[in-house]
Amino acid sequence: GLGGALLAGAIQQVPFDQFFTVDDSLTLVSIVVIGGLGSVSGPILGALWVVGLPAFFPGNNLMPLLTSSVGLLVQAGSYQERDDELGYAHFVEHMAFRDTRDYPGDSAIETLQRLGVAFGAHVNAETSLFQTDFRLENLPSDDPGALATGLKILRSMADGILFPGQAVATEREVIFSEQRSRGGEMAQLWSDRLEFLAPRNENPRWSELNAVCGQSRLARRNPIGDESTLRAATGEKL
Repeated sequence: GLGGALLAGAIQQVPFDQFFTVDDSLTLVSIVVIGGLGSVSGPILGALWVVGLPAFFPGNNLMPLLTSSVGLLVQAGSYQERDDELGYAHFVEHMAFRDTRDYPGDSAIETLQRLGVAFGAHVNAETSLFQTDFRLENLPSDDPGALATGLKILRSMADGILFPGQAVATEREVIFSEQRSRGGEMAQLWSDRLEFLAPRNENPRWSELNAVCGQSRLARRNPIGDESTLRAATGEKL
């Protein structure tokens, strides 16, 4: 299977006399993944998909096969909050998508959407006890500027988040809505479902952390925060 993939890719467009370029390597890997390693005909079909379709249908609007993902991992989360900052790490995560130095307002999301990257499906973030993780996925590899744009957006999130008063007030209501949804009927159904999963399938629930850790700092640092501290949050505090 791998030999067939090598042959199919090399015959079509891979200059293998000296070295593989990055683009050629991505093409080759994609042929192997699409075609499969255990099939004789798989690599041929993979080559047709990766190399043939773009040749037969240039300029099509199909999602590019070769995509990139980039992320920003911040080694800080809700555990680092003071008692008067409960929920602030999660709040800052929200503000990173709201307003930054290089991408004011919604321009970061609009820029990604023009690249075919959808907010929610491909653009997301998560705050946990010890880290905050930002992810930009499905950046098209056939667009030379897409990866640079994704990295620039993450760079601006790293040290260029802005906290204008109106934006903070707007995002606070979004977070309160998230709190309500987590405490609603669907949240209870999800909580019940966890009872039937293997112990390592899911992170422990906060009720379980409270039972095990009592009133320790760990059990009192739910990333979603506390209503009173969130209401007291200002741009300066954040």
